[in-house]
Amino acid sequence: MAKQKIFISSVQQEFAAERQALHDYILADPMYLKGYIERMGTGTADIVRIAHENNLQEPEFEQQEDFKTIIFRPSSDQAPTK
Repeated sequence: MAKQKIFISSVQQEFAAERQALHDYILADPMYLKGYIERMGTGTADIVRIAHENNLQEPEFEQQEDFKTIIFRPSSDQAPTK
C-alpha cells in the first residue's frame, strides 16, 4: 500500500486570505477600542458625507491594481468661508 502525502502548504495557500483577514482583525480591533483608528469601511462613507455637508462634488473611488480616491476642490469662488 502506497503512502499518502498531505501537502499542508496547499491548504495554507487556500486559506491565506482568511488568515490575513483574521490577523488584521486581531491587530485592528484593540487599536479601534483605544481610539487610534476607525473601523474598516467607515472612511469612505465619511468622505462622501463631508463632501455633501460642504456642498462639494462627491469624490470618485476607483479600484484597479490599487485604490484611488479623487477629491474635487472648490474653485476660488466656491471656497467655504468660516
